[in-house]
Amino acid sequence: MAGRFLPTICSHGRRRLGLPRCVPLPRDAAGTQFFRTEENFKSCTVVRFSDERGAQLRGEVVTPLGVDQIDIIRERRRQSHELKHSRFRTRLFSSASAPLSPQPTSSVVGPAPDAAKAGHGELSENEFHRRADEALHWLHEKLDALGDEVDIEGFDSDLSQGVLTLRLGRHGIFVINKQAPNRQIWLSSPQSGPARFDWLPGHGWVYRRTGTELMSLLQEELRACLGDGVVPSLTLPPHI
Repeated sequence: MAGRFLPTICSHGRRRLGLPRCVPLPRDAAGTQFFRTEENFKSCTVVRFSDERGAQLRGEVVTPLGVDQIDIIRERRRQSHELKHSRFRTRLFSSASAPLSPQPTSSVVGPAPDAAKAGHGELSENEFHRRADEALHWLHEKLDALGDEVDIEGFDSDLSQGVLTLRLGRHGIFVINKQAPNRQIWLSSPQSGPARFDWLPGHGWVYRRTGTELMSLLQEELRACLGDGVVPSLTLPPHI
């Protein structure tokens, strides 16, 4: 198939990924052209050097990609992601100036001036799990009751190990789950996409980028799918 590299098995038994890459090198003083050939395999990279007649000048150089190197690459990517997220949060909350008035029934509460402080320093791990578990269990009960009121093929609400999955048939799948390292609840919505919610005292679980409260957003999107008269109020009780 033209334009597509398929894995092959080379003569020495390695699983080749794609085709060899041949790069011409500068000519020497006598005008002889040399070439550098590089082949990528599943577990290593092999480099060979040859002249213009195809004669190999020296043995192949094999660079294996071991488990330790894979772990190093993953750790660097994780650190880069955390640094980028930290810089974004610093820029986001440094511009907050207006105080936040409690609006438990509004879908948008707006960023608070102390939003940058509300995080790991104010919400311990135990308190995070308690609040997040209570919110997810309460929401799960509401969605189970909703399933008895609607007639949607494929409707299902499931809560397992901190992950709440709501299937609405042709309307898509909502996934709400805990993220303990970040002290956040994450939402994946077929309507608004991904969002990360932090606990703000007096306001619930809030998406800091837009100021949207989690339950209000879910209520709004579920009513858009199922109708205003079907979906009940999803405002969290004061004790949760």
